[in-house]
Amino acid sequence: MIVRVLLAIFLAAALTVAAGPAQADPAAGLDVSRVDARTGLPQGWSPGPERFGIGEQKNHEIVMADGVVLRADVRYPTNPDGSPATGPFPIVMTQTAYGKDSTGLLRILSYDWLGPVLDRILPTGVEVLRQVADAAGYGDYFVRRGYIQVILDLRGTGSSGGQWSILNPQERDDSKRALEWAAQLPNSTGEIGLYGLSYLGMSGLLAAGVLEEGGPVKALFPLMPGNNLFQDILNHDGFYNIAFLAAYLWFPNTLLPEIDPILGLYQQPEKMLEVVVDHLLSNVAPDGSWLSVISALSDGDKAYSGPYWESRAIDNVLEKLADNDIPTYLIGGQYDLLQDGTPRTFSALQNAWAGRPHGGPMPGDARSTGRFQLLFGPWFHVQPGIQNTTTDIDLHAIALAWFDRWLKNDHNGIDETDTPLHAIDINGNVIESATYPVGAAPAQNLYLQTDGALSGEKPTSTAGSDRVTFSAINSGTICNRSFSQNFAGTYQLLARVFAVDDPCAAFVPQGDLPPVVDNPQYTTEPFTQRTALAVHRRNAVRDLEQARVGIQRDSPGHRARRNCDGADRRSARGKLPRTRRIEELANRGRQSSRTVPSR
Repeated sequence: MIVRVLLAIFLAAALTVAAGPAQADPAAGLDVSRVDARTGLPQGWSPGPERFGIGEQKNHEIVMADGVVLRADVRYPTNPDGSPATGPFPIVMTQTAYGKDSTGLLRILSYDWLGPVLDRILPTGVEVLRQVADAAGYGDYFVRRGYIQVILDLRGTGSSGGQWSILNPQERDDSKRALEWAAQLPNSTGEIGLYGLSYLGMSGLLAAGVLEEGGPVKALFPLMPGNNLFQDILNHDGFYNIAFLAAYLWFPNTLLPEIDPILGLYQQPEKMLEVVVDHLLSNVAPDGSWLSVISALSDGDKAYSGPYWESRAIDNVLEKLADNDIPTYLIGGQYDLLQDGTPRTFSALQNAWAGRPHGGPMPGDARSTGRFQLLFGPWFHVQPGIQNTTTDIDLHAIALAWFDRWLKNDHNGIDETDTPLHAIDINGNVIESATYPVGAAPAQNLYLQTDGALSGEKPTSTAGSDRVTFSAINSGTICNRSFSQNFAGTYQLLARVFAVDDPCAAFVPQGDLPPVVDNPQYTTEPFTQRTALAVHRRNAVRDLEQARVGIQRDSPGHRARRNCDGADRRSARGKLPRTRRIEELANRGRQSSRTVPSR
């Protein structure tokens, strides 16, 4: 197998700079600085104080074209006496599949009611509840600073009727109707920003990607949205993510949809019962999550990246989103479940904006636009911006600056950048780049060789393979970095309650321990100087496993290694065999670069 590795050689001083202005690294042509509390914020801009109180209207009913009723909560700025504040105000909208009322309950336990009491007993635990509530669109941050907030339960979830299927294309038609309704809210400007974590960010991207030009959505701020559900979760690295799928199916897919109608509609028992029945039927729907995952695991039609999964891929709407020129600020994480998907979304938006085919990497010398940005840090899926070993990032303030720019016409400078990719490493270094992959990194093909070698010399043999024996403990243990990542950072969420980092995240998968663990590694020659590595998985080989390339230490004498934990291939019949072949593949070349038009 050919792995395209991008080697960016940094001066030692560039990786150990003190906090302060960005310093250009002459070797790599990159700006490198140290992370601090203002990372990501426009120079000289601050979020300002809270100015308003919060009023709330529950369960607005929005009737879809087929008669299904969706429900949304509206939260709006108020004066000190509780009356609606003088507007008009723009709208921040979150579309959730996890129930607005269960999320609202977390807000009650953190911000309101029991929150102040619990805050004295276990402040870090309350902070975790607040973070989860905020990420689901139920925080107070935006409303208190002059925004109307709308939280919509998607079809078949929360208090909304109908049947749910993960990222069902029907959701996009529903979203159009719901966005039109929201744009007509009293005391609003009619301009909408979409915000949310994970599925909530995915639904926002998909909705914006099918809108007509000039629609009400003027900005997006999706956190950890990924790119393609099949590649990023179901069959990531060639392995089914059993840990995540099992947790997802029983809790947010099955349990929450039955709890939420009770929380949201208990005062309307007839409507509550109707919604509960709809949600139960979702579990036996042909395109529902349960039967779809069972189909995938049993080698049915959902086991392949066919029409079902392609119709749910964010990648397929990005050209339309770029054509509509809807400014989008993405948040991604090094330890995210969707780790490689979000950067692919960033490069696709930049490519589409520039008139290039959106698949594949950006050319190294490409110009880029500040209308599409990515902030990528050492974060797990459920807690972006949070990292005990470095400075926490104020993502609320960054989102506010983004929405202020595009919804309030505040030219605060957040879009005025030539380096819209901002990457924070685990040591707190901030690397700025105009492209993904990093344009200053010279590209090199590395080939798998015999005897565990990873070399730039193309093998002379026309065929060959290694066999990796799969076992359930191929990663060594469920307490390791891979499992923590694939479990969506749940360990980190629980550890954060006690103000510590996930201890399992520091434990890397173990090497060969025959016959218990078969985990071979392919290794380069020792480096002679400090070297940073990046990997881009090209869409031309998108159906292949992602190459896991790591570096043991960023110092001379260590090697890059290709870890075969997770690198499996399907047989011609698509079954998941006990032994896996790692095949050599032909080099398909790079995408040709094109001149970037000015916009």
